[in-house]
Amino acid sequence: MFKREYHCLIAGLPDLFFDDGKYNPDLAGFREELKKELHPDDEALVSLLFLPVDHRNLLKFVEDKESIPEPLGNFSREDFEEQSVRLDSILEEENILPDYMAKVMEDFYRSEEKPDPVVLEIMLTQEYYRLVLESKNAFLRQWHTLERDANNIVTAFNLRKHEAKPGRQLIDENPLAEELDIALAKDRDFSAPPEPEYAQELFTIAGIDDFLEREKKIDHWKWTLIDEMSFFHYFTIEKILAYMIKLIMVARWRSLDPDTGKQLFRRLIEEMKQPLSMKTQA
Repeated sequence: MFKREYHCLIAGLPDLFFDDGKYNPDLAGFREELKKELHPDDEALVSLLFLPVDHRNLLKFVEDKESIPEPLGNFSREDFEEQSVRLDSILEEENILPDYMAKVMEDFYRSEEKPDPVVLEIMLTQEYYRLVLESKNAFLRQWHTLERDANNIVTAFNLRKHEAKPGRQLIDENPLAEELDIALAKDRDFSAPPEPEYAQELFTIAGIDDFLEREKKIDHWKWTLIDEMSFFHYFTIEKILAYMIKLIMVARWRSLDPDTGKQLFRRLIEEMKQPLSMKTQA
C-alpha cells in the first residue's frame, strides 16, 4: 500500500531524550507544525493520540461549562457547547464530538443521578481503545494494543497488592483482561500471566513502591518498545506517530514532581478501592 513520505520533516526532527534534563521540542508547537505539514489523513491519525485530552476536557465541561479546557485537545469549549445544544435538537444532527464522547455527554445530562466521574472516565477509555484498534494504521493498532495490555497488567498487580476488589478498572473485551479478571477473582497467589512475554517484567516494575520511580520505569520500557516498533519506518507517518507518543511522555514528565506523584498515587488507590457498585453503574 502506498504511504506518503515526509523526508524533510522527519530528517529535521531533533533527537528526543527521556527525562535527562536536555532540551526537547515544545509539544504544542510541534503539533501545530504537523497540522501544516501533514496530509489530512495522516494528521487525523495524530489527532487520535490527543483524544485522551478531550476526555479530560469533556469531564470538566459537563461539570462546569465555564471550565477552561486543556489546549492540546482536538475540540474547543465551543465544540462542547455546540454538542450539548445538539443533544436537545428536534432534528437529528451529526455529532461534533466522536460518537462515544457524545454519548457520555448525553448520559451525564439525562441521568437522574449523575454518573460517577470515574465511571465516565472508564467508559471513555474503553471506547477510545475500541476506536483506535479499528484504525487502518497497523502501527497505531499495535501500539495501543501493547499500551492497553501493559496498563491492564500493572492495574491488576495494584488491585491485588492493595487488596482492592476488581470492578471495571481493566480495559476489557480482550483475552488478557479476561485472564487477569479470573486470576484476581481466585483466592490464590497472584502471578504474572505467561503471555504476553513482557508480563513478568511489568510485574517486577509494578512492585516498586515509589510512585514516580515506578511510572518512570514503565514509560522507559514503553519508550524502548516504541523505538523497536518504528525502527524500520523511515520517512512515513509511523515515524512521526512514534515521535509524538514519545514527546507526549516527555511533556508528562515535565509536569510531574514528587508532590504531584504522591497525589496521583493516592487518587489511584482511592479509585481502585471504591465499592464495586460504583464501578458498574451507568
